[in-house]
Amino acid sequence: ILPEDYVTPVAFEVIYDWMLSDDNVLPRRHFAEVYKATKYLNVQELLSQFMCCIDDKKVIGEREALSIYLEAKEANEKSLQDFMRKKISKIFLTFVASWEFLLLSLEEVEGIFLSNTLGVNSELDILFSAIRWLQHQWPQRKKGIVSVMKLVRFELFQSWQLVELKKFPEELSHIFKIKEVQQAIDEALSFISLQHANHPGGDTDSKPKIIQRRIINDPIWNRFEFERNPNFYENYQNFCKYLKQLDACHWRNIKYANPKHESVIL
Repeated sequence: ILPEDYVTPVAFEVIYDWMLSDDNVLPRRHFAEVYKATKYLNVQELLSQFMCCIDDKKVIGEREALSIYLEAKEANEKSLQDFMRKKISKIFLTFVASWEFLLLSLEEVEGIFLSNTLGVNSELDILFSAIRWLQHQWPQRKKGIVSVMKLVRFELFQSWQLVELKKFPEELSHIFKIKEVQQAIDEALSFISLQHANHPGGDTDSKPKIIQRRIINDPIWNRFEFERNPNFYENYQNFCKYLKQLDACHWRNIKYANPKHESVIL
């Protein structure tokens, strides 16, 4: 008897049909379940097809990658989640706007925020996305504040934005009053000051390089004039309003600020 945690009846049926088929085309139904069962049953030819499919951007685009990522979450297939997470870029903010994003585990949010290829208007998107996730099911997620906020690259903010963060509004004090969060902001301010000063004694080369994510140009975001509005709280509220305007297809019209990223395989 096969363990259903690894080989569901549906997955077994799909694999069995594949074995009997003359063309041996990779099954697209129940992708995550079948992938997990294929690994467990060690069907090497089918597993090779899966890997070729996973590595090919032309076969699995961002929308399908996100769907498979969520399928893999339900199937508890972490390796497939890792593969699909790397393909999430322009669709990132559409995902943040969804209910499914709010239901991610701390580990899953950390994995996504580690990515350098997320498509964002600025690093503010990562901060606001972190706040959105943390405030859902509060205070259960309070213990995840430090873990999530340390993945925000505060060094990529403007110095005036960091100063505004230190004057957080009362409504967000449960996040920004945390000592480690304030420390991260202070360290970023120090880092930026040293860069601007270009002081001979300021050894910024000893610090790891802060990698910029993939910047996008989104007219909807620009309409809110986030960069020119110094009121942080209003910015977060605007971010929430911005997310509500992102329909399921909006991400397809987004362009990268750097055209080179359009041709880069995720």
